[in-house]
Amino acid sequence: MKKTSIYLIVLGLAILFTPNFVYAVNTSDTLKHGQLVKDATSKAVYYIGPDNKKYPFPDAGTYYSWYVNFARVKKVEKNVLNKLSTGSFVTVRPGVKLVKFEGSDNVYAIDNNEEVRRFSGTSVVKSIYGSYWYKYVVELPYENITHYVIGEDIKRESDYDKKQITLDNYSITIVKNLKYPSRSRVVVSPTTVVKPSYSNLLTNIEENLRGNLSPKFNDIKTSYYLKAGYGENSITIKPVAKDKTAEIWIENLQVPNGKSLTLKLETGTNYIDIKVNPKEGYSKVYRLRVSREVSRNYTNAYLTNIRVTTARRGTFTPSFDPTVEDYEVKSLWYLGNTKIYVYPKENDSAIYIDGLKTRSRNIPLGYGQSKTVYIRVVAYDGTSKTYTIDIEKEERP
Repeated sequence: MKKTSIYLIVLGLAILFTPNFVYAVNTSDTLKHGQLVKDATSKAVYYIGPDNKKYPFPDAGTYYSWYVNFARVKKVEKNVLNKLSTGSFVTVRPGVKLVKFEGSDNVYAIDNNEEVRRFSGTSVVKSIYGSYWYKYVVELPYENITHYVIGEDIKRESDYDKKQITLDNYSITIVKNLKYPSRSRVVVSPTTVVKPSYSNLLTNIEENLRGNLSPKFNDIKTSYYLKAGYGENSITIKPVAKDKTAEIWIENLQVPNGKSLTLKLETGTNYIDIKVNPKEGYSKVYRLRVSREVSRNYTNAYLTNIRVTTARRGTFTPSFDPTVEDYEVKSLWYLGNTKIYVYPKENDSAIYIDGLKTRSRNIPLGYGQSKTVYIRVVAYDGTSKTYTIDIEKEERP
């Protein structure tokens, strides 16, 4: 009897510390309501309902609307999952995220009872989710619309109580109404499902601004940001569609595929819509948000200061003045390399120290040596100004 007990203890410890061990679950009774499970051979993740069914997550966007990571997901044997009946797909968490369906520009909120409700316009969604509402959008495959009930449009802010809906739908069990008998569902007939159209995608958006497109272009992403300097009063855009037969419209002006269009930029925020119309399927709209700086002096090639790290006090002559171009300075003999720091009046100006584009540079000098350093300032519009500094390093005593 003692030998049997010792053997079981040792076996248990061996199992507990075996790397990547998948717990052997023999009956579905050991799976509890609310658990997240998957088998070791598949990426599919399931939610265990109170009815002992497994409810699959159809995509990553849906999963992340409920959970921040996969830490709670438990691996079980495949035969265990096979014993469970499969329920309907888990839907995006109401109130937390908005959804779009691939191939359509419509944006939907999720309401109670897995109901999707279309916003009648951008102003309405902005009034509920704020100016950065697009950060809440999850884009789903178009056929996933069959997982939802189609509800009435949201035409005004009072039509959708985001806070209350989020509080009411705090678990998948409540959203799917699993504690009650199944209800009748009004869904889109499978015969009306439109397959995703990839003919409405752009392969690239080229533009001529000094700033970079953010985020980096991706054909699936539809919202981008660009920063323009005040001197950039226009933008030239060249969209390239994947489908060469698709029509491209930039702000209601049709542009041949791969051709450019120049638009005026106002100071502040500019929105530019690029619409791709394929011969078949749905249109897709890409939006650029371009922020142009307010008025600045882009002809200003002056400096506000020059600093020499090894200068003996009182030897930088004359005292710095933006309108004075020539200076002299004595460098302390017991310090190492002299380093020059340059400060332009306008941050967009380019600085060249002895031909190198930089705002600071080491100047190696031996005892008793001297050197003339040239500092060239180039303003945004090309206006330039050159300052010189004659640096003399003291002799060693």
